[in-house]
Amino acid sequence: SLLAGAGFRNAEALHQRLTQFARAADRAGLSARARSRLDRVLPDVLDRIAKTADPAVSLERVLDLLQAVLRRSSYLALLAEQPDALIRVVDVMARSALLAKRIAAHPLLLDDLLDHRHNREDNEDDLRVELTAELERSLGSARGEDIESQLLAFNEFQQSASFRFGLDRLFDRRSPADCARGLALIAELIVRRLLPLAETDVRRRHGSLPGSSDT
Repeated sequence: SLLAGAGFRNAEALHQRLTQFARAADRAGLSARARSRLDRVLPDVLDRIAKTADPAVSLERVLDLLQAVLRRSSYLALLAEQPDALIRVVDVMARSALLAKRIAAHPLLLDDLLDHRHNREDNEDDLRVELTAELERSLGSARGEDIESQLLAFNEFQQSASFRFGLDRLFDRRSPADCARGLALIAELIVRRLLPLAETDVRRRHGSLPGSSDT
């Protein structure tokens, strides 16, 4: 088959997977423009995947991502119109199962990947300042005191910042120890900022506890 000739192992199983993906695309009710973009990007995806170390595994991972963004036509357009973006996405997903899974589950991380964002500061104090400012910007975009919006902002910050440390490690920009310290810093900043918000929400819902400093 064409898949086997292109270097894909388990060509029959992969053909079935591609068929499933095509059916999912049909069910998604894509617009004519989105369908055109998908038709344009798929041959380039397969060509690039065939050059990876394990094309079969890479194809599974990239199809998971494409299925996740079927209704996000802007991402399909980006991959169809910018070959460098497609190369970077396939490269990262081929090299890291963990990052591939994260991107498929949270497609917004493509913004971090394609914009070449990374945690710039090496000094821990400077990195703390950088990440604190980023967290505050995320919270500033939340709607007022709505706790659900704030929790979403915390989650998006955590996903983005930790993903960038994953990229730093993948591209050997940071050591494993530095990445571990960075992830610990992310957790610390979230807890420090989240605890007062949680206390405020509890007081608003249930009042102050007897004997607390608020009574």
